[in-house]
Amino acid sequence: MALLPLLSRTFTREHAQRIADRSFPEMAEVLDAVERIRERRGLSAGWRFSVTEVMMLALASREAGERLVDEYVIAELPRMRPAVASVLKEAGLLRRRLGSGLAQSAYQREWRHMVSCEHCLAWAGDAKPLCDCCREWARHPGRTTSPCERCGRTWPLKDGKCRFCHQVLYEHLGDGPVVEQLWYGGYAPGLNNARPGDYGRDKGRRSVLRREKIARENPRVRSAMLVSPRQLELFPISASTHTRQWARLKDMRLPALTPQASQLVEAFWTFAKEQQWTDMARAVNLRTLRFLAAWLGVDAPLHEADVREVARFGSSWSGRRVVPFLSKRGLLIPLERTDPEQAAVERLLDTIPDHLHGEVKV
Repeated sequence: MALLPLLSRTFTREHAQRIADRSFPEMAEVLDAVERIRERRGLSAGWRFSVTEVMMLALASREAGERLVDEYVIAELPRMRPAVASVLKEAGLLRRRLGSGLAQSAYQREWRHMVSCEHCLAWAGDAKPLCDCCREWARHPGRTTSPCERCGRTWPLKDGKCRFCHQVLYEHLGDGPVVEQLWYGGYAPGLNNARPGDYGRDKGRRSVLRREKIARENPRVRSAMLVSPRQLELFPISASTHTRQWARLKDMRLPALTPQASQLVEAFWTFAKEQQWTDMARAVNLRTLRFLAAWLGVDAPLHEADVREVARFGSSWSGRRVVPFLSKRGLLIPLERTDPEQAAVERLLDTIPDHLHGEVKV
């Protein structure tokens, strides 16, 4: 009996190259198993060469008179451990060690090709025939499976259209031809609402009609606080001490935008899309810019202190990207930054008794 337990070994690729010409009685069975797995999974000839090279180490590591390859040996191979275990299992030459923790579970699953969703054509990077969103869409009790009135494909429909067509129409802007653009992940905003998207205003959405009614009955007027670059300040204040109590206007209805402010807001939205910002980043920064542009206008530069004060309203407000956008267009009055070394000196002076300030400053 062995005095010491079996110690783990370290195999390298050089070891496999040194025994590349060695022959084994089970080599024909192993090569047949390699070829079956390669054809079943659609692998290349290079994979066959690589796994055969490492397979030689597994076969050569057996004790004398042993036919099966212990699973502990698989963990000692330098690479392609799941593939080697899959081939040995296919050839009936693998001795499993239950509970050893060395079993590779990945090689037990058959290879599945990565495909797009058959319904919405979204690419999710998996092998599911339908994405999760389309699967939930089809399970809805109100869906009827019939040809779509737009694309003609037979899928579960809502209002006569499949989910793909709803998404395409939801993303469509303007009056031009509808362009079918593919996307990732299968997620489509607006399709989980009572009616998918805002493209179907002729369908009579109650919320849309209510907003339009409120807009007609209460037309917005322009702000009385619009700032003109030729306007004199009654109480001039520096940019460092500049403060306005914007919280009082947070929940009030925004005034109407001036033409110049509307153009600036549209330019910011276009710039955000070109920079490929996330939807959340665009929304929170655009909200801050629209708020300030509605109350103050954009004829005169805006104070950075105002941008920062409005951005403190909450998590749905931000001015981090508004500040460089306004600064690049010459529409920002920046904060007066204090030199950090001078600020440190001022803090030290505050700790000194008053009767010594004159001498210390000298």
